Amino acid sequence: MKQRITWTIILVIFLFPIQNFGQNVSKGFQLLEQKKHVEAIDVFNKAISKKKEILASKFGLARIYSDNTYKRYRYSRAYKHIVYIEKRYIKLTDNEKSKLRNEYSIDDITIGKLRLKILNEALNEAKKIGTVESLNNFRLDFPNTEQSKEAILLGNNLAFNNAKQENNPEALIEFIRKYPNAKEVNEARVLLETYEEDAFIYFTNEGELESILKFEKLYPGFKDKGRLMEAKMLAETAFRLDMDGTYNPNMEKYY
Repeated sequence: MKQRITWTIILVIFLFPIQNFGQNVSKGFQLLEQKKHVEAIDVFNKAISKKKEILASKFGLARIYSDNTYKRYRYSRAYKHIVYIEKRYIKLTDNEKSKLRNEYSIDDITIGKLRLKILNEALNEAKKIGTVESLNNFRLDFPNTEQSKEAILLGNNLAFNNAKQENNPEALIEFIRKYPNAKEVNEARVLLETYEEDAFIYFTNEGELESILKFEKLYPGFKDKGRLMEAKMLAETAFRLDMDGTYNPNMEKYY
């Protein structure tokens, strides 16, 4: 009789923490539904720290950080939790999956829906901000997704339009350098050719050697080599006089 009581006590002591954490995590979801985000986060983080109900708690955190009514929401943080869940969910046994589904309504469908919600809302937010930086940040935060492909296309196009609006060859050269795989690169090269004559006049107008060397770097294939050489020789002569005979042809490599 005493031995049976002893084993009963041991089982109660062993099972109570597990049941208690399960109840706590369920309480976390109740708090989430009540929009008590901070309290829910505390419940989920405590469960994770004790290595209890980790996937359910991560799912709760993903829901919180993707809820834009929470003042500290952050889609990138929500997405990290979802990625963690996806990697581990596929390794669960059927019994473990059933437990998640029965106790927390978590399965491959609800995980997939939350993932899609996070990605779409994050992309819409980046579009709303409407800057190259916001779209590039999306690409970095959500790599290898269909939404990141769209963000890349939008960001490239926006960067190209920004470069066109600056109406100078340097902006276009910088665009080509930073976005070599953008579909707009060919158009940028065509625009550079149309700017060539205006750029030559702009960079050589004052006869400054530094400016002419910059043009030469921007337009290595400039067609009128004779005019460029003449402008460069005159500028070099003027530079020697200004520098009191200290001109060094090697200074060209700095421009």
